[in-house]
Amino acid sequence: MIFLENYIKEFLKEECWPERIKMPLGSQEDIKQSLEYFYRMHIYYESDYAYYKSVGEDINRVDFGRLEKRKNPPFRKEIGNIGGNTVFRFSGGFIGEEAFIFVVDSEDNPLTYVSLSPFREGLCVGNVRHLSGSGYYVTDVYASIAKDCDVLYSDVKQTEGGEGIWQAMMKFSGKLGLEVFEPCEENDCRWMCREV
Repeated sequence: MIFLENYIKEFLKEECWPERIKMPLGSQEDIKQSLEYFYRMHIYYESDYAYYKSVGEDINRVDFGRLEKRKNPPFRKEIGNIGGNTVFRFSGGFIGEEAFIFVVDSEDNPLTYVSLSPFREGLCVGNVRHLSGSGYYVTDVYASIAKDCDVLYSDVKQTEGGEGIWQAMMKFSGKLGLEVFEPCEENDCRWMCREV
């Protein structure tokens, strides 16, 4: 009987898990370009991705004078510090109840980007970009977000790397000051964390 109960628990646990998706990993240069685009253009200027592509997706070649500034940019709020880098949350404005998190270095260069959307009493992780070798881990960024918004959830679809972030959070939850919960039906089959 105990064997059957354990089998059922394990079977249900596997059924209630974020869907695994494959997504090609970009090079560090691709990630850097993506971070620059979101941080320097997408937040402050109306979308003109065709123009950005025409300059080779190189932020240094963008003529910002030809771009139209957003009439309703999001509000920027500092929510933390990770290893000497500032964590900013952008919300409101054209992104509404969603939020963009950026970790930037002392020279205002973006190192990490996380998009978030409202879910239940907290926020749900969407898109994530991170330059490796930045001196901190994405788990530190998620911990900063969770402490700012109370509860952080994973998305219902996840790459192998995304799942790895949550597994590392589970492993280092004490160090991060978080309670981390594996996906279950009560969490709509998502990972979840909150400040201890």
